[in-house]
Amino acid sequence: MTRSVFVLLASMLLLSLLAPAAVATQVQNESLANAIVAARSRNAALLRQYNWNSRTEVTENDKMMDLRIDLVSVTAGGQLQRTLLNDQPGQLPRGFLRRGIAQAQQRQAEQIAVGIASLVDQYTLPSGDKIAAFILQAQVQPITTPAGQSQLQVTGSGVVVPGDSLTIVFSGSTLMPVSVQISTTYNGDAVTISGTFVSMANGLNALQFLTAELPGKQLSVNIHNFDFVQQD
Repeated sequence: MTRSVFVLLASMLLLSLLAPAAVATQVQNESLANAIVAARSRNAALLRQYNWNSRTEVTENDKMMDLRIDLVSVTAGGQLQRTLLNDQPGQLPRGFLRRGIAQAQQRQAEQIAVGIASLVDQYTLPSGDKIAAFILQAQVQPITTPAGQSQLQVTGSGVVVPGDSLTIVFSGSTLMPVSVQISTTYNGDAVTISGTFVSMANGLNALQFLTAELPGKQLSVNIHNFDFVQQD
C-alpha cells in the first residue's frame, strides 16, 4: 500500500472515531472522491497513448448472432474511437422466409448490443464530476481479499436511471477499479452487467472483460479488450 493511500485510509478511520457519523461519512467520501478523480485523470492520460483490440460477441438463446472486432483508441477529447477490423454475423438458415426472419433477429440483436454499449458508457462515469457525485452519495466498505489485498467497495443507487445500482471495487493501493457490477434496465428490460479490469506493469488500468445479460430476451453481450499497444 502506498504512503498516500495509507494516510487516506488512516484519516478515514480517525474521522469515524472522532466525528458524528453523518459528518464523518461525508468527509471520508469527499477525500476518497478527490483521490479517485486524481488517479483516474492520470490513468486517462496514459490510456490515450494506447490502442487495443475489442472483441464483441452477441448471443441469443446461446446462439451466436454477431461477432465483431474493433481497433480502439482514445481521441484527444477523451472519446473512444473504433475502427472495424472484422464483422462475422451468425450463420443463417436456408430458405427465403427463415433466412429473412433470422436476418431481422440479427439486426435487432446488433442494435441492442449498440444500445447496451452506450448504456455501459454512462456507467463508466467518464467525467470527474460524475464519479465524485457517485462516491459522495455511495456506501464505502473497506474489504480484504483472501490474498490479503486491501480494496474499497463503493455502492450507490439511482446513478443513471431510477432503481438502478452500481458497485465498483477499487484497489486500496492504486485506487483504480478492479471490478464493476451494474443492475439496471434497457428499454424496460432488466439488465445485469459485470466487468473486470486489468492493471499492467506500467500502471495502466483498463476494462478487460464485460458481460451484459438480458434475461427477458435471452440475450448476452460479451466484450473482451486485449492487445494493448503503446503508440509511437
